[in-house]
Amino acid sequence: MTAVPEPADLLPHRATMLLVDRVVELVPGERAVVTRAVSRDERWYHRPGVAEASAEHHAYPHAVLLESFNQACAVLVMATWRGDGCDVLRAGVPMLGSYTGVRFGRPVLPGETLEHHVRIKQTHDEAMILTGESRVGDEVVLSARHGVVVRRPAEVLAADPLP
Repeated sequence: MTAVPEPADLLPHRATMLLVDRVVELVPGERAVVTRAVSRDERWYHRPGVAEASAEHHAYPHAVLLESFNQACAVLVMATWRGDGCDVLRAGVPMLGSYTGVRFGRPVLPGETLEHHVRIKQTHDEAMILTGESRVGDEVVLSARHGVVVRRPAEVLAADPLP
């Protein structure tokens, strides 16, 4: 196990789009455990037209839960690909390809802490296959059978301007 970095040391995301708080465990090339404390102060809880008392209002949106899981995966991917002292631009920009077997469990509510457990199933030069789950306590609230991530050199991505 390596020294445990801050998520912002490995990800370009910052508030309000940084959706992971702490790296609990990190073994580059193998696995990571990353947490997120869900707070009622997050902007998706302040939506006009949604009744304050409704279950929809209090449940952490699935898209946000999946993005938080994605960022936990990115922590593991970047720790694996970047090596010592190499930043994201030299390591290659990770790009999510797709997931299979994604399942959502019970709703996640404000005041709960998500614990994302991610593992690398296979590694290739320019791609990884990941798997994992997100838990609140002992309950699985999200699972993903396979996730494909590829990396591309930053200069290649920046070379072609958008039409």
